[in-house]
Amino acid sequence: MPTHTLTTSANIPTAVRVENDNSVGQVLVTKTQLASALAVSPRTIDSWVSSQRIPAYKLGRRCIRFHVPTVLKALNRFQSNQLQR
Repeated sequence: MPTHTLTTSANIPTAVRVENDNSVGQVLVTKTQLASALAVSPRTIDSWVSSQRIPAYKLGRRCIRFHVPTVLKALNRFQSNQLQR
């Protein structure tokens, strides 16, 4: 069963670290933190999630978190697809 702890780092003020048997500690961030890190608005993040451009972890009706490396990989993949058109 995963354990959740709050962490603080230089770039991300508060994040949820999820640790389980097959991960070394994945950091999940909020929509606002992700928007700030990507220099876009939180509404843009909502749009990307609804269009399934980026993956999100829905932890409840109103609680959504993001794994930054996975989001960056998805955005890179989307950008590559756009360039090929």
